[in-house]
Amino acid sequence: MAYGGSIALGYGSGSSIGFKAAYLFDAEGLSIMEFNFLLRWYFMGRTSGSGPFVQLGCGPVFITEGNNPLDTTAGTASISAGLCLGWRIPLGRHFFFEPNVRAGYPFFAGAGLSAGLSL
Repeated sequence: MAYGGSIALGYGSGSSIGFKAAYLFDAEGLSIMEFNFLLRWYFMGRTSGSGPFVQLGCGPVFITEGNNPLDTTAGTASISAGLCLGWRIPLGRHFFFEPNVRAGYPFFAGAGLSAGLSL
């Protein structure tokens, strides 16, 4: 079980591209920095920016053990790749939240809840 947070930027409606940076850690001293390029497709059509979506993410991941996540000499680097299914739920004109589940490598499965601002 790991906990953490991320920040993401994306562009487009119907389908979109973006970038996400995440930091995750567990109680045993394992920390993960993940950088993903994102490709998202909304099921509701070309002009949609909400509702159900599928997202592909791929990029480098840095895994370290110990208290210093920036000490790359104490860890390993790998490729992160996965598929995410989620639902963007608008809250007014500019805000939203997204529950999601994902599966991939080097993680097995995950679930998340995101909130954000749409301009």
